[in-house]
Amino acid sequence: MGAAFDDWQALSLKYEAAIEALRRCEPGAAEALMKISRELQTCEGANAERSAAAKRH
Repeated sequence: MGAAFDDWQALSLKYEAAIEALRRCEPGAAEALMKISRELQTCEGANAERSAAAKRH
């Protein structure tokens, strides 16, 4: 599937773990979750840009 999918998958797994840490009220869990969320948004935005560029060519 490619590097973009691998990146997204790895971030999704980290996000899942961060949600579990937040559920357990672990220190720093909320901050970690926000960081991963921003990384996922960047990853998804880059994928959308690649898809749009591929459709133009």
